Parts: sequence; structure tokens; C-alpha cells
Amino acid sequence: RMSLAGSRQLWALQRSRTAAMIPPTTCEQAVSWVVFAIFVISSMVFLFRNSAADENFEGKGSAPSRRFRLVTAAITIIAAFFYFFMAQGFGIDVQTVGGQQKNFWWLRYADWLVTTPLLLLDLALIAGMDVWDTFALL
Repeated sequence: RMSLAGSRQLWALQRSRTAAMIPPTTCEQAVSWVVFAIFVISSMVFLFRNSAADENFEGKGSAPSRRFRLVTAAITIIAAFFYFFMAQGFGIDVQTVGGQQKNFWWLRYADWLVTTPLLLLDLALIAGMDVWDTFALL
């Protein structure tokens, strides 16, 4: 048999799970799908440009330019992954602010946690920094 305290904890757990999985509004969902599509299209462009390096622009598709394009594609692929789940309604928590309930998109911050170091690596590759300076930057 479950005690009264145990049943209250179970009820609180179920309540918090349903609160975290609330569906986004139609506008929020549409914006998430549009951003997801933009990230997918840009990822495909970066991957295509990496496989067919423009010799006139970057000097015969050098290794640093290929690395730069792969890191850039990785950033957009990871961001597309996160925005896909946000469009599905995951990663949303309800917060009460001033007596009003608002959606808190915590998955967006998880996306930034992963992609920000990659963006810094991307900038280091563009600047041509050496390995130790890049390590210090990250």
C-alpha cells in the first residue's frame, strides 16, 4: 500500500510532467517549424559547399576551409535537431510571472550550451588561430 505522502509525491510528479509537456501555441509552433526548415536548408548548403569547394573563392578547397564548413554544418544540424523537438512541444516549462502563466523554452538554452562553443571554434577557424589559442578561447 502507498502512504499518503507517497501518493502526493506521485501526483506532484505526474503534474510536473504534464506541465513540462504542454503544447506550444500555433504561432510558437509555426515559428519553430520555420526555423527548423531554415536550419535544415542551410545545413544542406554548407554540406554541399564542403563537398564541392569553390576553387576560385578559397584557393582549391584547402583543409581549413573544409573544417570551417563542417563545423558550420554541424552547428546548423544540431540547432535543427533542437528546434525540431521544440516544434513538437518538448522542452517547454510553464512559469508563473506576475500572476500570468508563460512558456519557458528551456530546450533553447540547451541548444545554446552545445552550439556556442562550436560557434567560437568556427570563429577561431575563420581567424586562423593556432591550436592553443583556440583551446584557450573555448
